[in-house]
Amino acid sequence: MVSPATLNGIAEKLLASPQLGRTGRTALGEAMRYGADLLLSQGHCGALTLDLSGDGPNNNGDAPERVQRELQAQGITVNGLVIETGRGEAAGASSGLSPLRGYYEARVIVGATSFVETVFGFQNFEAAMKRKLLRELIPAVASR
Repeated sequence: MVSPATLNGIAEKLLASPQLGRTGRTALGEAMRYGADLLLSQGHCGALTLDLSGDGPNNNGDAPERVQRELQAQGITVNGLVIETGRGEAAGASSGLSPLRGYYEARVIVGATSFVETVFGFQNFEAAMKRKLLRELIPAVASR
């Protein structure tokens, strides 16, 4: 079981990490492959789960649907956190629909238990990340 102290340590590392400048490029396939390589380089993992957050579709590097097949063959689960901004935020807020969510569901997430969490606007990111992490961690704790 993951302790609160461990989770707080992870949160502190994430908060201290430098934020890269925004280039307008989104390389989902490359991020998926890089994350998978990191997961597979570790020792024993209870589950090979990659978390991918983004605010746009792939527009740089390898297509995520190509990498999706590779990760599926390796037994890696990919969950997504979609951040809807701008026009998508306005449309999603009124209709409950998210075009980017559909993109992630079709081309990014992998695995029988995979899912996409959607957040409308960066100001709601923290709450969405907490929901997503709890959704991922509760089954692991319950199974023990």
